[in-house]
Amino acid sequence: MSTSTAALQPSTGLTRSPQFWERLWRTAGVQSAALFIGAYFVYGDQPHVGASAEALIAFYQGNRIRILIAAILGGFAVLNLMWFAAALRSTLAEAGQDGWGAMACPYGTP
Repeated sequence: MSTSTAALQPSTGLTRSPQFWERLWRTAGVQSAALFIGAYFVYGDQPHVGASAEALIAFYQGNRIRILIAAILGGFAVLNLMWFAAALRSTLAEAGQDGWGAMACPYGTP
């Protein structure tokens, strides 16, 4: 058995470039809005205030998968919203206008 002494070439794929990630983070606001809207439509119409116990039980037992999917979509929407806020803050900080941008990440750059 011999070991190769040739250096491994770094991957030059699309996801390895900083421009890809910067574009992805900057579009996270649109992604967040789309995920929030998707979660809203997947969740459906829940029983209103004052609905009977039977209606509540029927809704939550009959729509378990829909509620789970909507919760996951909502979680990804919040994650994308935080990514967008971090990208906005870092862009403003690079431009020297991080007064309002510092409010998005009050503990420093993520």
